[in-house]
Amino acid sequence: MTVLRVDASIRHEGSVSRALTAELTSGQEVVHRDLAAMRGLADAWQDVVLGGAATLVTTLADEVFAADAIVVGAPVYDFGIPVALKAWLGLLIADPRLNPRGGLGTALAGKPVALAVVSGWTYEPDGPRAGWNHAVPYLRRIFADVFGADVSLHLREGTVQKAASPQASV
Repeated sequence: MTVLRVDASIRHEGSVSRALTAELTSGQEVVHRDLAAMRGLADAWQDVVLGGAATLVTTLADEVFAADAIVVGAPVYDFGIPVALKAWLGLLIADPRLNPRGGLGTALAGKPVALAVVSGWTYEPDGPRAGWNHAVPYLRRIFADVFGADVSLHLREGTVQKAASPQASV
């Protein structure tokens, strides 16, 4: 079984989301896509919207279709997903095979997608930041509703210690 491991954390050393994606893909045949190392993803998305960058769109979509399962590492930055992850998703949606106009919820029907979402803060329902984590609902909506994947959530919250930098571990 081939697993597409997608990492979006800007940190390499000490990243909890990268550690979690590594844990979830341990012992598997892995194709690794490091979005943080891909400079210019947002520009590529803009090019696609304006009619270019089709080769990159096809390459990224082909990786998704070739994988038997997908593991997405998503640190929560500013209450949402990293820019590189948002751009990657936009590029995937630009591929006609993944575009919801071709059939909402059908492109990846039944394909397992594990969302490894990590945040420094906690977002408990009765807590002061309840509802502020926009990463989880967004990712679920895209992968489950738009693509039709079988989504599982692997959530790690509260990863930042009081003495640590607020960006230190996601």
